Amino acid sequence: MFDLRQLRYFVAVAEELSFTRAALRLHLSQPPLSQQIQSLEQDLGVCLLERTKRSVALTEPGRVFLEQARQILAKVDEARNQTVAAAAGYTGQLRLAYTVSVSFHPAMPRTLLRFGQIAPDVRLQLSEMYTEPQFAALLAGRIDVGFVRDEPEQPQYVRDLRFSVIDREPLLLALPAGHPLAGRSSLRLAEVAGDAFVSQPRELAATLYDRLVKLATRAGFQPSITQHAQQINGLLALVAAGLGLALVPASMRAVRLVGVCYVPLEDSDAHLLLAVASRADDHSPALQQFLATVAQTALAPDL
Repeated sequence: MFDLRQLRYFVAVAEELSFTRAALRLHLSQPPLSQQIQSLEQDLGVCLLERTKRSVALTEPGRVFLEQARQILAKVDEARNQTVAAAAGYTGQLRLAYTVSVSFHPAMPRTLLRFGQIAPDVRLQLSEMYTEPQFAALLAGRIDVGFVRDEPEQPQYVRDLRFSVIDREPLLLALPAGHPLAGRSSLRLAEVAGDAFVSQPRELAATLYDRLVKLATRAGFQPSITQHAQQINGLLALVAAGLGLALVPASMRAVRLVGVCYVPLEDSDAHLLLAVASRADDHSPALQQFLATVAQTALAPDL
């Protein structure tokens, strides 16, 4: 049966209509080229080329075979290119989860933009998911990588997940515009100990809820959480309505809502992690390419 080398040899002769020119194009001598074409014709049981001392011409079977040979070689080249791309992480699928607050941080859109430029043939499947459910989804194989807001604490998560910190984002206090402290350049949490707070339910967003309680406890009080919103951006509407204060990541400043002012906190540990998590045993090329892109983007000086 013929092989790919014989197909390439035949296409060269058929396109040049000269064994001499085809041999030069293929960087080999003419006798081996003629032998390979003859062997190909014997395998097929047909005459592909009409030869005279002065000319070479395709037979009708030769014209049919030339078209098929070109298609076969093109498919082989495509298969090779796609295989190399897959091995380099430039094709495939990646299931990515992220918390809502991360979508306001510049690291996420920048990473997705850069990754789309580097690996346009990798299909990204995006989904919103809180941090703790992301850890469980990673171990269950339902997602491949996630932007999370806290380090894993359960032993199985610590053992089986890969975790890289991108940023330690400062926390701000969102206050109603009419609040006496709304015009301050910064404040300590103890200064609002008597105010009501709004928060996401702990069962949904334990990371930010627990950070509020921890910071308030250090400041000497227990926060009075009087209202809840399902999403972090929904908290701002409650703040604007004067229903309480909210602890939010600094990137939420991008949400400009009338009636809301943001004031940085002076308290130590008033920050929220931004990290990327994946399974420690997942070495798929697409994931490795994505993690490398995250690391490169995280080095941007203005993040």
